[in-house]
Amino acid sequence: SKHATCHKSHISKLAFSCCWWHISTCLYRQYHYVTDAKNWTMAQTYCRQRYKDLATIDNMVQMNQLMNIVSSTGNNAEIWIGLYAKIAWMWSDRTTGRGAEYRNWENNTNEPDFYGARETCVSIGEDGGCKCFKWLLFVSPSSS
Repeated sequence: SKHATCHKSHISKLAFSCCWWHISTCLYRQYHYVTDAKNWTMAQTYCRQRYKDLATIDNMVQMNQLMNIVSSTGNNAEIWIGLYAKIAWMWSDRTTGRGAEYRNWENNTNEPDFYGARETCVSIGEDGGCKCFKWLLFVSPSSS
């Protein structure tokens, strides 16, 4: 099954944290790794009710930080992130411009397979995309 990451809205001892430079400001981000598998919609709802939203990735630095957090849990399962598509790719937190174009995995594997209309939600691990109803774990990042 897959996991997810939730964006957390406040500092917590249970959260994994990282800091990076963004527009000349160091932002403190936390991620809550949820070990209760859910489909993408349920994971999004869970994160929105308890934290902020599913994880959004703007660049390779953030991707590596998120992957390091997931690896540190000792679990190599796929996890949900906030990227999904209806007609165009967008993030779960409703940002379409910020980082929606960052899809490093598309360059090498042509995943997720949005153009074939077979996959509309994105996960980290294995092939990158899958049906939104598949049950996975997830990560939620914190709000600033």
